[in-house]
Amino acid sequence: MQTEKPRRLTLLLPPWEVLERQGDAAALATLRARGDRHAQDAPGRRAQQLRVFDIVPKPPAWAAITRQVDCGDSAGSLWLRADPAHLRVEAGGLRLLSWGESLVLEAAQAKALAAAVLPVFHALGMTFSAPVPHRWYVQLARGRPIPQFVDPEVALGALGSPLPEGTSGVAEWSRLLNETQMILHDHAVNRRRAQQGLLPVNSLWLWGAGESPLKLQSREADAMISGDDEYGALARLAKVAIVPALGQALASASSAVVVDALRAPRSDALREAMSIHEGRNFETLRLDCADGTVIDYKRWHRLRFWRRQPS
Repeated sequence: MQTEKPRRLTLLLPPWEVLERQGDAAALATLRARGDRHAQDAPGRRAQQLRVFDIVPKPPAWAAITRQVDCGDSAGSLWLRADPAHLRVEAGGLRLLSWGESLVLEAAQAKALAAAVLPVFHALGMTFSAPVPHRWYVQLARGRPIPQFVDPEVALGALGSPLPEGTSGVAEWSRLLNETQMILHDHAVNRRRAQQGLLPVNSLWLWGAGESPLKLQSREADAMISGDDEYGALARLAKVAIVPALGQALASASSAVVVDALRAPRSDALREAMSIHEGRNFETLRLDCADGTVIDYKRWHRLRFWRRQPS
């Protein structure tokens, strides 16, 4: 039995220009024009995640967050992600073209590649493991400075360096990456991937170092629909229910539901969300775009007929 009046249904969306390019903007144009716009927030997927989840400290240690869900052993240790990646060498530096899940590594491929680079980490006194094909981890010793690497969400597609920011420990990390890149360069798995027209795993992307969060909760959701691994990890640690459909969220008396509609196709999700909102199941329909635009639309906003979407 529902004890609290449903208050908000949030749609997590890509930047508005992406919605326009993919043909989904028209379905949301009226809501965007007539709703209440919040002050422009920071752009990017990380900022969007932090609008849904309150994580302390910031920036979050993503390695510890996902490790806890993958293996249940992140508490009390320092963790670093060392994900498989593909870098392209260019005149101005290195460009991250693909990493982690987007490489579509088979389990056997990941196991073989991880086994090949493992001795490099062990030689430096680090514990390396690859419990998930696209998420690899390094356990760092206590007392070791926590390196500040560039988040792959920021680095993807841009020229940059996979080395940590600052000067502390750069030589050690540079040697580690050079050695793993040499091992991966001519690995049999990568030769087969190249023959199949797939990107080879020619490097690792190190990022997300730190300990488990001191606090991880959500004021925006008590139920969430998402197939994304990171949102799934955040939801589980924040004790936010992961549900397969909006109907189930309503049946479980959820008063604030977040729907991850970042990936196309999203037409069905948009149609269902707007239908449920118009059916008075939620007071507010929130559009949260990855460009930092956040709009709250209430049913009575339909009376703002004079507000039109700019052509």
